[in-house]
Amino acid sequence: MGRDGGHRTTRRVYLEYFVVASWLEHLHQHARVTGEERALQDRLRRLHRGDALPMVRHFLGCAAGAAPTGPAR
Repeated sequence: MGRDGGHRTTRRVYLEYFVVASWLEHLHQHARVTGEERALQDRLRRLHRGDALPMVRHFLGCAAGAAPTGPAR
């Protein structure tokens, strides 16, 4: 957070957690989006205000000593 001309600016962060067996399964989830789900995503994007698109980041975790599976992107 920072200050600009006496006005406090706040970065809004929303976190969603999903647990899947592998990175490949996660990629398959993106590929299986239905037409109805895509239409909803498009409607939600139109609600966004600002010059830059929302930033999407992925955080990967695995059991200690285990290596993630699937193709790296």
